[in-house]
Amino acid sequence: MSRFYAILGQVSPDFDGCELPPPDPVISRAVSYIEANCRRAITIDELSALCNLSRSHLFSRFKQVTGCTPIEYKHRAMVQRAQRLLIDEPSLSIEEVSERTGFESAAYFRRVFHAVTGLPPRDYRKIERGML
Repeated sequence: MSRFYAILGQVSPDFDGCELPPPDPVISRAVSYIEANCRRAITIDELSALCNLSRSHLFSRFKQVTGCTPIEYKHRAMVQRAQRLLIDEPSLSIEEVSERTGFESAAYFRRVFHAVTGLPPRDYRKIERGML
């Protein structure tokens, strides 16, 4: 578990708006599950069952511990993966990055990416490659 928090501490700057969760073993299970499965659809019911909490209790406790909702956390995890792909694999199109990170469409990916980072994916890639 300490390794998980060490890794999360390294990536937490990418999760603006979400605080590093304190050691809450119940919510840690949900966070780990989201991180491992962010490329696919995850429901609140899945997380509730995993954590043995009601939907409403999970939702409020997750937000209290992390500072964001489970879907916001999932989006940020997906965007973080997309950021790495945009930098590490410049030959991939935005559509391919969108698909590889689990977004249902490239348009939705662009919208979420912009909401999380403040930049469209194409501009993010250019800035990180020193082209803008």
